[in-house]
Amino acid sequence: LDLHGTDRFAAEVQQALAEAAEIVEIDAGSLTFADSAGLRAVLMARSAALDTGATFRLVSVSPSVGRVIEIAGLADELLPSGNPS
Repeated sequence: LDLHGTDRFAAEVQQALAEAAEIVEIDAGSLTFADSAGLRAVLMARSAALDTGATFRLVSVSPSVGRVIEIAGLADELLPSGNPS
């Protein structure tokens, strides 16, 4: 998930929220790369979901992406139980 994929990601999340999704669950198990733009998109999606009262969660986070999230200091906000999968 990098700058080139963030628009599509954001559009998918926004569509789910527009359809009154109660849970926005992102399966990140196959995701092998995320840069700062990708992390920003995930944080913005989380914020948008929480603003609507929806639950937001990442599941099956790949080790490489989990490590990037940890290095960025976002494990408590984004990783299940604050730990990488």
